[in-house]
Amino acid sequence: MEFDSSEDPELSLQIELAENEKRVNYSRDQIERLADRLRTLNYRETRGRPKTDEKPLGPALAVAIGVSTRYVRKVLSDQRNTRQDNASKKNRNSVPIFQKEK
Repeated sequence: MEFDSSEDPELSLQIELAENEKRVNYSRDQIERLADRLRTLNYRETRGRPKTDEKPLGPALAVAIGVSTRYVRKVLSDQRNTRQDNASKKNRNSVPIFQKEK
């Protein structure tokens, strides 16, 4: 199939997903990378029913990889928490001094 993936990134992602459809389950890292790619295509994490012009990330990712939306929400939540933990570790003032001494 000949096309330019930079001109049509959504088609590129669809083809990649179709190629991997029959293989083993996606790892959490792979799900997180796919979510990041979908975010670049303006898919967003939304609560409740999406507005008419919104592309909801969770359901799109769940359908694409063949898992439940609940599982996708858990993976994305874990990803957010990990990012927040890493960000707080970089800030030396995030832990009060009296806790450091203990």
